[in-house]
Amino acid sequence: MGQATVIAQDVVEAAIVASAKIFGAAVWEVRRGGTSHAAVRARITAVAGLAAAIPGARLTGLGRQFGYYANGRGAIERLHRARQATWWREDAVEMVAAAVTRATLDAAIAPRTRAASHARHSVVSHETGGVDGGRI
Repeated sequence: MGQATVIAQDVVEAAIVASAKIFGAAVWEVRRGGTSHAAVRARITAVAGLAAAIPGARLTGLGRQFGYYANGRGAIERLHRARQATWWREDAVEMVAAAVTRATLDAAIAPRTRAASHARHSVVSHETGGVDGGRI
C-alpha cells in the first residue's frame, strides 16, 4: 500500500475559495459542510480539483478532509454522481486545479515562516551570547 499524500491546509483552502467563487457559495459554508446547492457543488468540485492537480492524492483521503464519511468513500460516490449531473462543469474543475497548482507553487517558494525565522534567530542569539552577551 502506498503512502498517503499530505496536502497543506493552504492548498485545500485555495481549492475551497476557488470553487466557492465559481458557484457563488460562501467560503465558510463550503468549509463547514453547508447543505445549500452552491456549497455542496463547490465542495465536490474542490475535491475534484485537488485530485486533478495533485496526482498522488487519493479520493478517500481528500474525502476525509472534506467530511465525506469516516473512511472517505463518500467522496468517490459523490464525485461519480456529480459528474453525471446537469450542473457539472469540467472547466470548473480545471479552474480549481489551476488555483491549487498556484497555491502549491506559492507554498514551495514562500519565504520562511515566522516560527522558522524565530527558531533560527534563537539559535544565533544563543551562539553569540544572546541579548546579555553571555553575562549572567
